[in-house]
Amino acid sequence: MLSILIPSSRETVYRCVQHILQVSESVNTDLEIIICSKERLKFSSSKVKVVREDIDNIGSIKPINQCFSESQGEHFLVTCDDLLISPRAMLVPEFVESDFFNGRKFKICSIGYQVIHHCYVPYETLEETDEKITIPILSFPAGSRNVVDTLLDGVIFNESYKHIAADNWLSWYLNSNGESPVFMPNTPMDYSFDTRAEKSLSVRERDLHSLKEMISLSQTKDINYNYKV
Repeated sequence: MLSILIPSSRETVYRCVQHILQVSESVNTDLEIIICSKERLKFSSSKVKVVREDIDNIGSIKPINQCFSESQGEHFLVTCDDLLISPRAMLVPEFVESDFFNGRKFKICSIGYQVIHHCYVPYETLEETDEKITIPILSFPAGSRNVVDTLLDGVIFNESYKHIAADNWLSWYLNSNGESPVFMPNTPMDYSFDTRAEKSLSVRERDLHSLKEMISLSQTKDINYNYKV
């Protein structure tokens, strides 16, 4: 089963869920939709479960991890409440279990792009070198539940972050463990009603500071994925 995880703060989530249920029928996918929200949402489908978000929480990171902890699927997919996912994204289980991932420990990819997300984690490596690493960012991670449980400390995103840079850290962590980020091809999202939550944007500087600190630490010692700063 595929678990689709959605942190939500807006009523646009109803449109997203309707779209997911419709396209899942066309590809015959066994799925559940887990939504974490402060709002009192109601859905008629038995495939949808709503988890109550902590009223004091800011950002999407903890809600995504809450969704994951409440899910049952062997595979997962993270999306937003203001984007429409590609029907092809429903084939994540087949993709991460395909021969493409033979020899890889981290059966994690990103969906939502035609080929690759052209934004990068642009931080210098050790100070004594002039080399700079640019790693593509897994903004919408999807993949194997077992990988999250056994290799990522049981969370999709490190909870030192609130909203902005957790996907940067995931991408850096995979790359630092010898596996560059993978993007599931031909899974573009519909961004036609994309919005931004001001409360989430307000934590940008804090999150980017945490990212810089964690990357610096990771270059000098081994730290686990959900390391707290």
